[in-house]
Amino acid sequence: MRTNSRLVTTTLLAALALAAGAAQNLHAQVCVAPSFHAAATVNVGASPVQAILYDFNNDGVNDLATANLGSDDVSIEIGNGDGTFTQAVGSPISVETTAGGSTNGTRPDGLAAGDFNEDGNPDLAVTLRNSNQLVLLTGDGNGGFSTGTLISNVGPSGSTPDHVVVGDFNGDGHQDVAVSLSGLYVSGGVAVFLGDGNGGLSPAPGSTMITTSGQMFGIVAGHFTGTTRTDLAVTDLNHDDVLILQGAGDGSFAKVADINTVADASARPVEIAATDINRDGLTDLLVANFVQRNSGGDPISPYNDVAVLMQQANHTFAAPVHVPANGDILSVASADFNGDGLPDFVVANAAFSFGGTVRFGDGMANFAGGGPTFYNAGGNPYNVAAGILNAGYDPGFVIVNQPSNTLSVYLNDCDAIFRNGFESP
Repeated sequence: MRTNSRLVTTTLLAALALAAGAAQNLHAQVCVAPSFHAAATVNVGASPVQAILYDFNNDGVNDLATANLGSDDVSIEIGNGDGTFTQAVGSPISVETTAGGSTNGTRPDGLAAGDFNEDGNPDLAVTLRNSNQLVLLTGDGNGGFSTGTLISNVGPSGSTPDHVVVGDFNGDGHQDVAVSLSGLYVSGGVAVFLGDGNGGLSPAPGSTMITTSGQMFGIVAGHFTGTTRTDLAVTDLNHDDVLILQGAGDGSFAKVADINTVADASARPVEIAATDINRDGLTDLLVANFVQRNSGGDPISPYNDVAVLMQQANHTFAAPVHVPANGDILSVASADFNGDGLPDFVVANAAFSFGGTVRFGDGMANFAGGGPTFYNAGGNPYNVAAGILNAGYDPGFVIVNQPSNTLSVYLNDCDAIFRNGFESP
């Protein structure tokens, strides 16, 4: 009897789809509130202030890069696929030499990855806060980097470049960068530089948006105003605000909204993350509010939390919803930790908390599902990054411990549950 190969193939594909769906559903059931375990402690340079996850050697596994404020360098750590990391050849990379051998310290602060010369290998954009510079480090595809473009005078004299974000801001298909200027000595703003696809950057028209007395810090790119052009959202420390900057499509931006994240001046919106919290196709924002404390160590503001800003159908943002997450929050990152298709978040709890807190989202702004879970880390966690850390399973996170010059790597325990249930251990 002949076998209908098309029928067999169709039946097999259907069976596989059902099995995958069952695995996914069970995964969601058993990992409603996953836990995390410390997998590794990674030594980096002095006073790390930011870490990013990216595949720098093109092997399909995320690696780590850190901006080390105290040692004037950038550390590159290559992921081994199991949550551990090995220092890349040539790491750490001195940015003091890159910036002309400054003896005063360049203080790398923010960094972002992109392919600026379009050779298929990731590069790095690094802000140098003490020298008012931005440098591109050109990647070789193996985790090594060399000096590329150096931009002096990123902002006006006295500016302090802080965070940096990558995007195509003029629609020409090349990657550009936007830099937040905290302006410790002058008014802050946002500086935009357009890429030429060959590793070069040039100032965008009207590239520096100077605010009245603002101190710009956290910055993200996305669609926040209902156009197809890329917009920016940036935190203003001085005014406890998030500014929405609408992209004109030529690399210039105009402020269209000023969202107050707290009702008093005793909490500061610092870092910011963009995600679609309720899966309505609109990009929402998570804002880390860092609170000041009195001499007794008590917070002097009730807004010691994460402010959730939901984008509405008319592309305005609803009033912030405040989600507690153990306080002293310097950084926030988003990922789907429990596999239910809804964004969760993790924060770095500095000062009196010394760790990180995970909150599980329920598709609503209050993040009621699962409740908060705290994880101890090194002293004064300054930054957090979330992503896949162990070769393709559920996201974990990395906490940057500034005083101890280390990173704490946390793996998602759902991985083990899922592997043991459906795959070979």
